[in-house]
Amino acid sequence: MNNIIYVIDYQAPEGLGAKSFRSDNRDWVNISLPSIHRYGKKWNIPIKVLGEKDIAPLNLPSSMSHYQKATFLKILSIHDFLQSPYERMAHIDLDIYIKDDALNIFDYYPESLVMSPGPSAPMIAKNRFFLEKKFNCALDPALNYNWNMSVFLLGKDIALSLLPHLPPAEDWEPYLKRYNLVKNDFFEATFKGKKVIKYLTEQDLFSFALIQAGITPTRLHSGLFSLGHGFFKNKKIVDNASFLHFSGNSKPRLVEMFGDEA
Repeated sequence: MNNIIYVIDYQAPEGLGAKSFRSDNRDWVNISLPSIHRYGKKWNIPIKVLGEKDIAPLNLPSSMSHYQKATFLKILSIHDFLQSPYERMAHIDLDIYIKDDALNIFDYYPESLVMSPGPSAPMIAKNRFFLEKKFNCALDPALNYNWNMSVFLLGKDIALSLLPHLPPAEDWEPYLKRYNLVKNDFFEATFKGKKVIKYLTEQDLFSFALIQAGITPTRLHSGLFSLGHGFFKNKKIVDNASFLHFSGNSKPRLVEMFGDEA
């Protein structure tokens, strides 16, 4: 198969949300990113890394944080993929460590769109907020429309179906104005006694495109390929899984577990 893997490595010198992107917070990158490159080399899959240099053409509002901008590069990767000679793409988050014995994900999944449903209650609620309030979607209250994009596979046939409903490859201002997103509004609620504030991210944009195109992804096998925050507490999961996702503030655990490889 003719495949490519995209990774986002966004480094921000200053501005909103820059702290988590500083070089002194990135010891874990020296472990996770080489594991992704080894994986690509093993299975003869090219790796393309997008970063802060690629964000300027999107013309995003200055109120949007570096974290938001970094997630939006996943949408840009889809545009890049559509201009490429490759037939299928995968995105792998930078904070995912891939074990050396991992199977070829493209061989494991022949489907054109493979993702994990987002299980986090605040993220599901935030996703519904933007879909209903900004994109004017009529949602089934029993369904979860939030698809996690830490790891996903995408074929050109599905990408072309989603394309009319995604922001463009350059200058997002008209798209953001169309859906009243320029002010960078946020979702706010209380979960388990804690106040939560969530902003628009790539998952909301992608969920809207899925709804408009009438597409439901194939579910990624979470026990094998992608694991959320806290998985390292379960030794069986760590032993059996191939892709370990050190999301949020669990990145020091990545260094603790695999730091000898740096």
